[in-house]
Amino acid sequence: MNKIVLLFIFLFSLLALSAREFNDAINKQAGQTNRVNNDDVSFEFPHFIFSHTNTVITIKFKDPNHPKLTANNNKLNFIVNGDDQLVEFDKNGVGTVSCTFKGNNKLAVLFEDITYNMQMPVISIWYMILPLGGLLLFLIYKIIFSKQGLSISKKEITERKINSSEKSNLRVVSRKEEEEEILV
Repeated sequence: MNKIVLLFIFLFSLLALSAREFNDAINKQAGQTNRVNNDDVSFEFPHFIFSHTNTVITIKFKDPNHPKLTANNNKLNFIVNGDDQLVEFDKNGVGTVSCTFKGNNKLAVLFEDITYNMQMPVISIWYMILPLGGLLLFLIYKIIFSKQGLSISKKEITERKINSSEKSNLRVVSRKEEEEEILV
């Protein structure tokens, strides 16, 4: 009976030792395919973000040779404001995503251990459209109401010449004198 108990303890310890070695091998493989976290990436935004327009956001990996990038051929799926987007990164680890801010100015980017939430400073598109529309209306107004001052009738020209006190450099030449000047 003692032999059976000793054999059972020996087999159990051998099984525990091999399970530990198997667990270490799995952890090494997991270390090679690192998960991406907030420290691995940075985000760049445009200086001005307008509502209802397409906004391009740049995602940069700090390590362009990150194991997750190389394992997936530099293509990763990010969730940006609830939309799944396939982002293709270049050899420098730089990729872009696009989104449109309508009523909500909140940006949420999710990928594995990355959680990026930010309230974006979005400028309403009306701040750009209203001044341009006002300028256009002003130009149309100036063109329409200034045409009255630009048109000059023949009657006004003859009245101006008659009333003009300046001497003219013009002289009346007969037809014969003109032909003689051309021949000379």
